[in-house]
Amino acid sequence: MTEGENTAPEAPERKRYEMNLSGMTCGSCEKLIERVVTHHGAGVVEIDANKGLLKIDASEGQVAEIKGELAQKGFKEAGQGEAEERGDPRRMLAYLGSIVAGEPHVEVENRLMNYALGASVVLVLGGVFSFQTILDAFDSTLTALSVLFFVIVSSVTAVYAFAHMSTYRKWMSCANGMMVGMTTGMASGYMVGALIGATNGMFIGSVAGMAVGIGIGLALGRYSGIMGAMEGLMAGLMSGTMGAMTTIMMINDNVIAFMYILSGICLAMVFALSYMMFREAGPAPRAGFVGGFPRFAGMSLALGAAIMIIMLYGPKSGIVLG
Repeated sequence: MTEGENTAPEAPERKRYEMNLSGMTCGSCEKLIERVVTHHGAGVVEIDANKGLLKIDASEGQVAEIKGELAQKGFKEAGQGEAEERGDPRRMLAYLGSIVAGEPHVEVENRLMNYALGASVVLVLGGVFSFQTILDAFDSTLTALSVLFFVIVSSVTAVYAFAHMSTYRKWMSCANGMMVGMTTGMASGYMVGALIGATNGMFIGSVAGMAVGIGIGLALGRYSGIMGAMEGLMAGLMSGTMGAMTTIMMINDNVIAFMYILSGICLAMVFALSYMMFREAGPAPRAGFVGGFPRFAGMSLALGAAIMIIMLYGPKSGIVLG
């Protein structure tokens, strides 16, 4: 070898490792564990949920990383403690904490959370400029502020769910796609249908709620095939009509208080869906992320403006929120 000649660093030696994992109970667990292993550059030799067995070819450093991530997802090696109980809220809180902290493995989720906050500020500024018009329509400062809040929450939540789940479009299993189509279609369609139904009546509220719910649920569910698309279609159909019907039936019975409860539940549904995809398919793929803040804010502003315009100037049925 001549002086100054460069040599490539030797690749870490790979060996066969065998692990007995607790918490691995089904085929979905096998797929999730396999994704974790391959994500770290290792290879799966054998995986068996019935035996709780995992065999991989990996370097020593890769094994440590794989064990750490598997433990975070509830799959612990025998002798390292029992697997955490499924549905343990501490795991969801840990997921939320990692997003807020901006940890590298949830970079996309952190970015989308910041986009959602920024888009909310944009919509608030838009609401400030149009607040007098909103106030004139509802004759109550509290009602006008509540309506503005519901419009912002509905539009930003719908766009967040669409942007986040779209990142999984090439990695969405059939079962996951059905949940994505159903949850996004239900949450977005119900919020929009309930909000517009209270001010414009059953027909307009149902049509608007179905348009948003079916549009988002179908657009996302189709990535997993026909079953996911059908789930999105049915969820949008049911949520749009039921949302409008609910607020019309409650129009004289604390409808504004109910809308706050509804908004909170829909936000929880979207967050739970995000956690489910994190558990089942891993963090949102960077390769699937499309667009930046201008696109996110523009979509939120367009949807929010459309909802508000329909509420203020669309056909009425004699029913007014208040």
